[in-house]
Amino acid sequence: MAVQCLRTNEGDMAVCGGVNGIFTPESFLRHSFIGAQSFDDDLGLLLLKQLSDAERDGDPIEAN
Repeated sequence: MAVQCLRTNEGDMAVCGGVNGIFTPESFLRHSFIGAQSFDDDLGLLLLKQLSDAERDGDPIEAN
């Protein structure tokens, strides 16, 4: 949806992201029983802009 927003010029920037939530004790216990590390919750966000806008604004470009 974020990319579509940029492609159709509905906005100058778009935020996209995702989460990994572990909400039950069983999730942690399963890892513990086999001696594995039990990972925590995660969150990732990206601010997307048109390449020309990012270059004009002097933003660091990580991918294109």
